[in-house]
Amino acid sequence: MDRNQFVERRVRDHLQRLGMQGFLLVESRNTGIQGGSHYCFGLKTDIEATLDILGEDERINDVVEDLTEIAVAKQLV
Repeated sequence: MDRNQFVERRVRDHLQRLGMQGFLLVESRNTGIQGGSHYCFGLKTDIEATLDILGEDERINDVVEDLTEIAVAKQLV
């Protein structure tokens, strides 16, 4: 198995577990015979609280800053 496929599968598995725990909305979409099925994930928690908690981990500061910019641009916070 290709390493990228393995990583993608692991990320999808983690996201699905978060969905089962109630943190994410998980929706499976089928786009027809050639499109296959795809998963759509949505955050089910308060965005501000989530960003605050993620901001406590210095290893992902760049990601949190990007997410905060996106949330502000979309007027989510």
